[in-house]
Formats: sequence, structure tokens, C-alpha cells
Amino acid sequence: MPSEETLIFNRCIQEAQRVCLSSQRIQNSGDIPYWENQLIQIRWNKILKLKAFPISQQLKLLNSRLKDKALSYQFSPDSFADFLQNFHVEALRAFRREFELDSYSPKSRLQTAEFFVFCDRYASRKILGGIPLIRRRALDFLHSRSREISCEIEAAAEWPDELSAWGGMIYKAYVRAAHEAEREKRAAGDRAELISELIKYLEARKQPDCITYLRLVLADAPFSEIHETLGLSPRQRDHLQQKLRYYVTQFKQRTVT
Repeated sequence: MPSEETLIFNRCIQEAQRVCLSSQRIQNSGDIPYWENQLIQIRWNKILKLKAFPISQQLKLLNSRLKDKALSYQFSPDSFADFLQNFHVEALRAFRREFELDSYSPKSRLQTAEFFVFCDRYASRKILGGIPLIRRRALDFLHSRSREISCEIEAAAEWPDELSAWGGMIYKAYVRAAHEAEREKRAAGDRAELISELIKYLEARKQPDCITYLRLVLADAPFSEIHETLGLSPRQRDHLQQKLRYYVTQFKQRTVT
């Protein structure tokens, strides 16, 4: 069975290959192995650097970076702590999905370092308008936050002592998510219907480039990679963004009236 270090290093390779494959700039560079090796080393070195700290300190360092990216001054201290719980869960789900790890949860210092480095990168991914993903999630959280749900939190026995605080935090967020599952299901249905109508609206106006761009954004593809995948110059990128914003604004006015 491969060692923990080998498994994590292989995931660094997997992610670097994904980035190189989706980046038009790297594909056009003529030296894909060089860039792949650079990305692997950058990710691996970040993990090793973070691993040098105890898990509790790793978490503090991560949350300090997330605090700056999410513009935490908009929150009260308690509400920002709740937001971080939710964001950690979202990042963990994305980690499992992208590396096909099902119910994986980090436990050792090296595993948590890997996940926290991933979480930091995940927070920085750009979405529509060039906004970091974590900032969009923060705005959504502030607009939709409902009353706190009181519940008994069972002891997270499966977490090692050093991870118990983080494990309990994740568990609490899962409990909240379970209570809100039905509401989220209805919201997801409404969102899917709205997106379908928007795409039909763009199709009727013969805007295939806007539709392609929109679908990539909705798939949470990193903003820089979308531009590279589509081969857009800075001028073309700005034009496409402005055009999409125009049609989205027109669509919103149409649906309100």
C-alpha cells in the first residue's frame, strides 16, 4: 500500500496535470513538462511548509488568510465563525469530488496540511466578474443567513484529540446543513429553472459565446482557466464579460416586469 506521502504527492501530480491540460497558455508554451513540474513542486513545498506546524496552528494560519479574502469586517465575530464552518465543509466536499475520495477526512498533520493548502487555493478561485469564490460565498451567506438552529452536538469520537475542535466544527456544520437540506433543495430547483431560462434567452439572441462562458462559470471552473481554455485575449475577455452582463441585466429586467 502506498505511503501517506506518496498518495499526497500523487494528488499534487494529478492537480498539476489538470491545470496544465486546461490552461491554453501552458498548452501553447511548448514546454508542458516544465510547467507541470513547477506546479507539482509549488504545491508539495506549500504542504511541507504547513506540515511543520501543529494542526491547530495550521488552522489558524488558514483562517487568517480566509479572513482577508472574505472581507470579514462585514461580519460579526460569531457569524464569521459560522461562515467559516460552512466554507470548510464546502471545500472538503470539493476536495473529495475533485480527487474522487468519497468520505475522506484528513487526520494527520500532513493530511490536514494538504487539505488546508487546497482550501486556500479553492477560496481564491475566480468566478463571474473576477470575484474570488470565497467572497461570493460570504456575500451569499450574509444575504441568506437564517436563525441559528439549536441542537445537541455529539462528541466526534472518530477525530484524534488534536483534531477534535476542527472535527466538531465540521460536524456542527453538517448538522446545520441537514436541517436546511429541504430548503436548499427547493432553492436549487428554482436556480436550475432560472439558469435554464437564461440560457434559452441567450440562445434566442444568438449568443453562443455567452452561453459557453456562463456554463464554465457555473461549473466553478477557475476564472483564469476559463479565459485560457477559451483562448481569450484581455480585450476579448473584457468585451465578453460586458456583453454577458448586459444580457443578464436585460434578462433580469424582463423577469421582474
